[in-house]
Amino acid sequence: MTLVTAFIGVILALLLKRFLLLPDRGKALWSGYLEVPVDVNLAAFMFGIGSMTHVAINDTTPPVILGMVVLLILSIIVWKLSCNTMSDRDSEVYFAHPLGLLFLTAVNIGLAGIAILVPVQWLGAQA
Repeated sequence: MTLVTAFIGVILALLLKRFLLLPDRGKALWSGYLEVPVDVNLAAFMFGIGSMTHVAINDTTPPVILGMVVLLILSIIVWKLSCNTMSDRDSEVYFAHPLGLLFLTAVNIGLAGIAILVPVQWLGAQA
């Protein structure tokens, strides 16, 4: 149930972020869409930290938390690299390397999935 409520929280936060803020255009709009896996990774990190209060802390907890921080940092780096493959030209977005952008987005989605599984698998959080 905890994992379901975490996903609902992420979805609500993303909807609020998309529709309550000022509408973006061009590269900023695409960067916002590419930012979704980073947001999911951050929510998974917060889920992992929050789950530590419900599970017994053992010798593997500090390395797992450090791994979650590394996953979050890697996700941000991949997002920055993804944004560097785009540029604004005359109010239109130009994709310099569309296949590279697709690959980096897939990597970032994979990092977000791993970040969700880490607290459940290694910390023993109840899904």
